[in-house]
Amino acid sequence: MEVIMKTMKFTLIAALLAFLMVNVAGADDFKSKPRFSVVKNITLEQAKKNPGIVNALYSQVDLGKLIPSKDYMYVGEMKYHGQVYRVWGSYVEWLAFFRLIIIPPVHYRDEMKAIE
Repeated sequence: MEVIMKTMKFTLIAALLAFLMVNVAGADDFKSKPRFSVVKNITLEQAKKNPGIVNALYSQVDLGKLIPSKDYMYVGEMKYHGQVYRVWGSYVEWLAFFRLIIIPPVHYRDEMKAIE
């Protein structure tokens, strides 16, 4: 009876060690390389040409989330198809994009300058 108990104890320890080794071998955190995401920089005018990017901008960026940068440019960051986009534009361009101000067409501005 004592031999059977020693054998069972040995097989239980061996099974526990085998289970532990299988779990440690399957841990990919130690093997995988970090994935770096490439950030694509585009202007607001370039972004307006792609309807998918425009929809992503409307859903992910608002005026409060714009990041001011040098030369009075503002940056909006968003993800589109798994890629990070950084969209650059002046504050006036962003206001016009969100339709908070209306920029008159060029010919109308020329007419207004002629009247003044």
